[in-house]
Amino acid sequence: MKRIRLLGTAIAGLLILGGTTAVAATPHVTAAKSTTKKKTKQSTPTTVTTRLACKLTLTLQVASGEVDVTPAATAGAQYGRTTCAAPLGVGIERNTFTSDAGGTLSGRWQQYFNGGTLYGRYSLSPADSGPPTATSFTSVSYAGTIVVTAGTGTDKQATGAGSMKCSSADGVHYACTEHIKLTLPVTAG
Repeated sequence: MKRIRLLGTAIAGLLILGGTTAVAATPHVTAAKSTTKKKTKQSTPTTVTTRLACKLTLTLQVASGEVDVTPAATAGAQYGRTTCAAPLGVGIERNTFTSDAGGTLSGRWQQYFNGGTLYGRYSLSPADSGPPTATSFTSVSYAGTIVVTAGTGTDKQATGAGSMKCSSADGVHYACTEHIKLTLPVTAG
């Protein structure tokens, strides 16, 4: 019996020694360098640039102290509706203008939308072709540039530039189109 106990103790000792060796031989998680690439944090853009088109219907306003509209006025104000592509939508435009001796109109404008207001300046040169006729004597057309200089609300810090064309059959009612490359801040959302 003593031999069996001795043999049992020897076998148990070998099993314990073998188990400890097996555990020591298995790989452990270490702080070694990983072979996977670290993900870099993507920066969120702070602005978005979009190209948009706007259609305007503007009417020359009666000057202060006057009782009627003077077609082909050399200075004044116009008001009307503006319809732009998203994200702006439908709004109201107000612009002021002066005309130089060559007929170039220049001035400042504001477009009021539900979420904000855009501000800027423009310069339009006469784009008429040929001398006036009996049916086109009062018609006029212009082409030039428009610049977005500022904004409020959702259009805060807006900037941009583009082209503008206007025409009028009577010098009072104008139809205009704008093509603008507009940069707006990204809103958190």
